[in-house]
Amino acid sequence: MLLAGLTILVAIAGCSSTPTLTPTTTPTPIATSNADPWPGVAVYRDSDSQIKARVNQTFSIVLPPAPLNGWGWQDQDLSAFSLVETKSVPGSANEPDPYGPDAFLFKALKTGTFQLNLYVPSKPPQEVKSFTVTVNP
Repeated sequence: MLLAGLTILVAIAGCSSTPTLTPTTTPTPIATSNADPWPGVAVYRDSDSQIKARVNQTFSIVLPPAPLNGWGWQDQDLSAFSLVETKSVPGSANEPDPYGPDAFLFKALKTGTFQLNLYVPSKPPQEVKSFTVTVNP
């Protein structure tokens, strides 16, 4: 009889009709400086990183602010890329340039491996950032 009472007690304790609610918290978004200028598009900031894209895919390059005229770009094969858009990304409060970095949105147009150069034309000696871009079908 004692065993039967213990079995009923265990069965009742294991079957609770009120679910236990676990509180969840929603993360608060944190404002970050130099957020990605085009959401969902791959961003490259370091010329040591190889860029990989597919034909007709877009990618972006974000560089530190450049004095006066900003950054220019060039490619040996002008039919390899199309410059879709440029932006000045807002900088954070602790950056010396209130305009923040310069951002470039490119579209890959044909397959191959290319060298994409971004440069500051007004800064002697000329500053150049070279990116290797591999475009697959």
